[in-house]
Amino acid sequence: MMFRELDESLRADLAALGHVIESGEDELVATVARSEVPLLLAAMKALLDQHRPDKNGQCPTCRDRRFWRLHHWRRPNVPCRAFLAARLAWTVPDDVGDRHSVDRHVPAA
Repeated sequence: MMFRELDESLRADLAALGHVIESGEDELVATVARSEVPLLLAAMKALLDQHRPDKNGQCPTCRDRRFWRLHHWRRPNVPCRAFLAARLAWTVPDDVGDRHSVDRHVPAA
């Protein structure tokens, strides 16, 4: 499966799950949550395991090790983008993310 198909498949599954959660009857939502939340948690853990910081607090997946090994004096002390995105998505309300969108040309809803 190529990246595009994998991406589209994953996004379609997430959209379908979101639709059920947002507009489904309570009984259906509970049933779907029982079956899908454990799978979502496993997926999140697998993703974050790939971005586990090294002993210096750097994410080896996000950083090109060769560049940082040669330019260690410039290494920024920033969190891994995957961890940061996961944390923000979980804790920051959607409307805050919309107001602080990277694309400044699109007005927030």
